[in-house]
Amino acid sequence: MVGYSQNNSGVHRAVVWLSASTTPTDLGSLGSPVDLTIPSEAYGILGNLVVGRSKTSATGSYHAFRSDIIGKIQPEDDLGTLTTNPSHTSQAYALNSIAAALVGYSTALSGDDHAFIIPFGSQLGPVWDLGTLGAYSSTAYSLNQYGQVVGTSLRYFGEDPQSRAFICRHGIAMQDLNDLVYNLGDWRLRSATGISDEGYICGWGYKGASSTPRAFVLSPY
Repeated sequence: MVGYSQNNSGVHRAVVWLSASTTPTDLGSLGSPVDLTIPSEAYGILGNLVVGRSKTSATGSYHAFRSDIIGKIQPEDDLGTLTTNPSHTSQAYALNSIAAALVGYSTALSGDDHAFIIPFGSQLGPVWDLGTLGAYSSTAYSLNQYGQVVGTSLRYFGEDPQSRAFICRHGIAMQDLNDLVYNLGDWRLRSATGISDEGYICGWGYKGASSTPRAFVLSPY
């Protein structure tokens, strides 16, 4: 299990809980290995690989990383951003089991945050930008072994941008899940946070006139 914990300096640090220990192990950061003031956070793990975000220095920007929990976070694990601007940010949430591809969001060429997918061994760049549903921002939260990606994106309705759950599939542009679900009824699906290899999708949204968020699971059958 991975996550982050506040150290004695009040700084969030990426950590892993190993099965043989109840004490979390500090995974370090993309900056100096001895500087405990550089924050980092871990969000996803698969096998010995962990993904998340870390500042590149105490005053630097957050960048996505993909690291080995044995070797911990190293400067060379920095995945960069969708642009060449070092002050821009990125963050990784999840990776899959086939090609160790990972997803998250990054500042795009437009200056807004866009969802991305990046394969193993690659650095972030404009080619990995998944775009949006027409408005200015999106975030990818999960993917399965087939490279199907889910998340949330803003979409314009008139002049009003609304958060909408999306799916991206190979060769198909980002699609609004609200347009794809049979018998959606009075649901408004705002964000998709997970997708299984079998195609089940979970997330949250609103039902009817209620303003209380509700969890949902979509079945592919």
